[in-house]
Amino acid sequence: MESTESPSELFREFVQGLANYVKALAGELAKATGKKLGLFAAASTCLILALIYLSMALINWLTQVLMSPVWPYVIVGGILLLAAAILFMVGFRKKPKEAEHGDEEADE
Repeated sequence: MESTESPSELFREFVQGLANYVKALAGELAKATGKKLGLFAAASTCLILALIYLSMALINWLTQVLMSPVWPYVIVGGILLLAAAILFMVGFRKKPKEAEHGDEEADE
């Protein structure tokens, strides 16, 4: 069998096909990521609104219980500040480095 195409043409077609495949794969990945990002943003917005409304309800209830308009804001603000500090510490805590396969063999 004699091939009419040169190796350079075959390689060019291969690279072109590979580039088209990567483009299609990237497009699908971008669509899926965009949809997930949109859903995450909507869920975050709902969570923030729920936190605001629950905070307002707690402040209103504490105002009725304590008969003071100032202390409920201080209490709820302190709770939210403490929650934010805990979330910050958990989110930015340094994780221990995972042992590599070479380290495990050295320990054994």
